Amino acid sequence: MSDKRALIRGQAKRLFSEQGFKETSIAAIAGAARIAVGSVYSYYPSKEHLFLEIFLEENASLKQACLASVDRTREPKEVVADLLSRMSRDFMENPILRQWYDPRVYAKLERVYREEKGQ
Repeated sequence: MSDKRALIRGQAKRLFSEQGFKETSIAAIAGAARIAVGSVYSYYPSKEHLFLEIFLEENASLKQACLASVDRTREPKEVVADLLSRMSRDFMENPILRQWYDPRVYAKLERVYREEKGQ
């Protein structure tokens, strides 16, 4: 990942975490990264694409952490219950992942995801 792309993602993740998806603008992200707004668009076609990339990375990290914490010596029913409980708790504690439950955010992101992934 290029340095500028990493800078954009880092600032966007911080702003999305602090202010939320709806309240964060591309202009705010560009300002925080100290670059022109057009530079953000040269890496990401929209705020939704940028957020979705961060969201998917956060989601994958959560899944990996949860799977790594599984005690496979326990009964399967207990493992599944613990895994679901942890994933639910961690999902709601993560400011990026929690935004998925905002219907206004979800509708936009789902549309972008389906267009991008062809689903």
